[in-house]
Amino acid sequence: MLVLILIFATAIALSIGERVDALANGLVLILNAVLGFVQEWHAETALDALRSMLSPHTIMMNLIIGEPLIFLETQILLMNLIADSITAVALGLEKEGPDQMERPPTFGYSVHSCRLA
Repeated sequence: MLVLILIFATAIALSIGERVDALANGLVLILNAVLGFVQEWHAETALDALRSMLSPHTIMMNLIIGEPLIFLETQILLMNLIADSITAVALGLEKEGPDQMERPPTFGYSVHSCRLA
């Protein structure tokens, strides 16, 4: 919409003889077109790079050369469900002591600290 207003203002400035204003508006329109093209080109290049990262060949190369892997959201959710359910079962099997609420929280569990009921 702003571009249309600038085009209209340029046409009016030319029709009434204001060449400096028309030139300024024309330069703004050209600058807007150039910046829009460059921004669109950068976005398209970034999108192509992201698409190439998601190909199966890239993931296989990441496994071979040791770079970080790219996971989809559903893959991360599945890994979290598996990892958290194992921890939850281990904590659920731990016997509760009489001073359970007075003990400070532990930030890591070892195999030896989990006692079966």
